[in-house]
Amino acid sequence: MCSLLFTKIILCQTYLNDADTNQNNKTIFIDNKTECQMYQRNCFVKITSKYLIRYVNMIPSKSKLFEFNQKSFKKCSLNQTLSKECSKLKNHIPLNKELYLLNIKPKLVGRAYLDIEYLIDDNYSRVIKRHIIVIKSPKRFIDVFQIFYISFVSFLVAIIMGILLDTESLIQIIKMPIPVIVGFLSQYLLMPLLTFGFIKIFKLKPIEALALFIYGCSPGGVGSNNWTIIFNGDIDLSAILTFVSTMSSIIMMPLWFYTLGKTISIKAEIKIPLFKLILNLLVTIIPCLIGIILAKKFPKLKQTIMKYAKKIIVFMIISFLVLNLVSKYYIFKLITWQQWVTGPLIPWSGFAFGAFFAWITRRPIKQIYTISIETGLQNVSIAFLIIMLNFESPDSDYALLPLIAVSTITTVPLWILFLINKFISRKNTKSLTQSSDFIKCNYNKNDIKIDVNLTNSLNDQEKI
Repeated sequence: MCSLLFTKIILCQTYLNDADTNQNNKTIFIDNKTECQMYQRNCFVKITSKYLIRYVNMIPSKSKLFEFNQKSFKKCSLNQTLSKECSKLKNHIPLNKELYLLNIKPKLVGRAYLDIEYLIDDNYSRVIKRHIIVIKSPKRFIDVFQIFYISFVSFLVAIIMGILLDTESLIQIIKMPIPVIVGFLSQYLLMPLLTFGFIKIFKLKPIEALALFIYGCSPGGVGSNNWTIIFNGDIDLSAILTFVSTMSSIIMMPLWFYTLGKTISIKAEIKIPLFKLILNLLVTIIPCLIGIILAKKFPKLKQTIMKYAKKIIVFMIISFLVLNLVSKYYIFKLITWQQWVTGPLIPWSGFAFGAFFAWITRRPIKQIYTISIETGLQNVSIAFLIIMLNFESPDSDYALLPLIAVSTITTVPLWILFLINKFISRKNTKSLTQSSDFIKCNYNKNDIKIDVNLTNSLNDQEKI
């Protein structure tokens, strides 16, 4: 049996281009694959070879997916006393080869390669075995609860949207459909094209590009109704646009996904069956119809929901963000500046282009505000749901990176505008109060002068 003179193990971060395979008598071939979970104490990589492994070296990468040391490398041989770990694999030890166990400690989700280089003869001929390491997200209670909670939030918000929908306003808007057409085109023509353009400009990885494209094709969210109220927009138009975009999503999302989005999904090597996609969308469509039916059967229900709808939706948005931060906190170690920029840039551009599109079609100022907000604020929970139900880890974790950025800082421009508007209105109110006080003060002084003159004239008359 030959002895191995040099062995080098290289840890490479996933999604990198493969090295050249045929240089200096070097041959690279895939050995096998090992799957681990984050926080798993003992994850053993099984390596079989007829060569002895004497030395293990790891070149550190910028984002280390797992760790190991010299002591974590063990040899299992039938001729030796088997350790506790090797005894479990006694029946898998080949006769003409040695079995090596490498105990790794997963740190982050992702894919990595272990390249084991062997010097097989005196002519310096080398062979490399490439071992794939797949580290998946942990299966904890909070991870299962997150999927359930996102589904529940989407379901409940859709019911509230159906209850609050004013059917009479819907009939009036149908008679004058121009604002609805403008809002619909902004939502389902402008946003998908904008998203595709940003994906090409920033050259995102296929899995992240696919996630952003799903978000760019998503319908409007209920949060847009609250911002429409804050900016004194057309609340009836906002509710109708959200309803129309939600109902249309069952046609428009598959249409975009299987046409322009197909080029992205092929590169990402992920297929979402049409039937599954439609089922995911029905999670919001069916509850919305249930809400409309409930509003008709129980007219007082709408007034009750109106009192608490804003608080409920705000609570759900905050709890949604907190749950993502707690369950997926390790994602912040993977997220890059490109994802922080590209993700929020899509809704921010939606605000601007939606307002511009409404302005060139000569919409009133209230409708411009409404269409702008409806275009930019999309239902990110639908994108989360589609990814978490159809993508496997670690692909789902990497796909969520830009969406985490979207859900975290999308409304920052709206908050800035709101605070500026509030500051200006307070300043104007203060100036108006001061001017009214000045007028009142002058009015009182004139009254005093008039009273003094009257008193003097009366005194003169009495003297006479």
